[in-house]
Amino acid sequence: MSLQTIIQIGHKIRNGLSKEEGLKYHRFVKQGPESTDKQPYVYYQIDVKPTFEIDYVSLKEVTDENIIKNRFYYLKFKTGEADSLVKYVFGDIAFPEFFKPDDPANGAVSFRLNSFLRGKEDALKIQSEKLNSFRRSLEANLDALLKLLIENKFCYIHFNFSGKSWYETDVFDDVESAIVSNFVKEENGYLSLTAFLTRTLAESEGRLPDFDTSNTHKAKFFAGLEEVKDLLYGLDFQQKSKVNAGKDLMINMLPKGNINAQGILAYYAKKSNYDYKNPKPEDLDPFAEPFVNPEIDGIEKYDIVFSKRSKPIGVDLLEMTDVDQNLLKRVTKKIAKTKIEVGYKYTLDFAIKVLFDDKKYTNHLLRILPLIYKDSYNSDDVLLPALIQKAEFAIRNDKGSFNTYRKHYYFLSKLQINDTIMEIKNSKSYLVGTKLGVMSKPVAYSIKSFEKAYVGNLSRRIASLNDVVEFTNYLNEKLMIHQKGYPSVKDASRELTSLLDFFVKDEKYNRHYCALGFFETYYSYFKGEEEIEDEAILENE
Repeated sequence: MSLQTIIQIGHKIRNGLSKEEGLKYHRFVKQGPESTDKQPYVYYQIDVKPTFEIDYVSLKEVTDENIIKNRFYYLKFKTGEADSLVKYVFGDIAFPEFFKPDDPANGAVSFRLNSFLRGKEDALKIQSEKLNSFRRSLEANLDALLKLLIENKFCYIHFNFSGKSWYETDVFDDVESAIVSNFVKEENGYLSLTAFLTRTLAESEGRLPDFDTSNTHKAKFFAGLEEVKDLLYGLDFQQKSKVNAGKDLMINMLPKGNINAQGILAYYAKKSNYDYKNPKPEDLDPFAEPFVNPEIDGIEKYDIVFSKRSKPIGVDLLEMTDVDQNLLKRVTKKIAKTKIEVGYKYTLDFAIKVLFDDKKYTNHLLRILPLIYKDSYNSDDVLLPALIQKAEFAIRNDKGSFNTYRKHYYFLSKLQINDTIMEIKNSKSYLVGTKLGVMSKPVAYSIKSFEKAYVGNLSRRIASLNDVVEFTNYLNEKLMIHQKGYPSVKDASRELTSLLDFFVKDEKYNRHYCALGFFETYYSYFKGEEEIEDEAILENE
């Protein structure tokens, strides 16, 4: 389950980095805002006594950029993902980023109070005398503090606990425990999430009987609060995407094994080197790139998660767990070899995108990409019909031809384990199509409307053997009328007659095989007629 992998990643980030480095990935802790021309932040420091009482007279401005960038973090306290009250409980103050002043004219009663008072009730639930002492002293100086914030418009206040930051005190542990307690519930001895803090993928109904999909966040039981805290440090990595497929689909490859925290950061810091503007067949495909990491030690497996972009945290559609690194290396080499063999310079998903419309594209990608990654993409029965349909549509609407889509089909076919191309080309249906293609080209030269009416509706013209016979008779008639009986055309006609005479005895007719054979010869049989792929059309698909 990828959620367990997220927890393991969070554990390594939480324990394998410095406190400051780890907090960059905490779900409810954010780095202090940077001062810009549009948001000119002023930074202050207030000392806190050993009794956890603030010493307001110690207020001073901070200008050291190193301290500001590396030490300033603030808490975004929430009791749930839908909690929009902006409550201040403890730690540094970032105004107006996450601290709101009094707003007595606000129509919503709960928003009339400032953030300190909004967080009062939640703070009282935390059993910490140090926190209580801190908040009492802060409340005593609240008027002066609010005045300082409003005067500066963009203001950050850092509290100095005898050289430590708020997140280095034991109060932070108490506050963090309180936060995770808001998201979990103990029931029958098990600890589970009570809200959608993370994306989860519900398993099949057979494995989770009587399970309501609205409760998918409860599908994981936690060993204790510490494991939930680990999750807070891993959630940021769940939201990352190593590969983007279309506008709505993202694919994350979560590394597993003996990889350490620095290795995880290095893995996610890597950017694709694929040149989308000037692609070449020898380029490493971006759908395989995330598996090539010779500079990172310890990666043994991956959880591969396919997710749909949606608010607030997205929806997981499909996940593959424990996919072996060595297997994926072999798959990567196979993809690279196939691209060079076919001369295919585009990305793996683009082949699917060109052959299918938007809705079918997503469905087909989700169906075959996991098979490709597991090296079990045996065959694909819908690929050839999709190619024929696309080619016919393009011809009817002046948006290209068969050659516009040909390479995309052959690339995906070559990735399959079964040699479907050889099977198709050895069939009599395919051979029949090749003869029809040779006979049709001279007719297309003579009759302007032929290409759209016949080639653009080829599947209907050759739906059955009887239709093939009728189409053949039509072609022979037009060839005779227009005196296009070239030797190669006459040979094709004789061979076609012979094939049709013995066809029924040998094999079942397949119109898609026939159509492929037709297009192959129709667009390439005569010298000088090979079409150049219309890349502008592909870009608009």
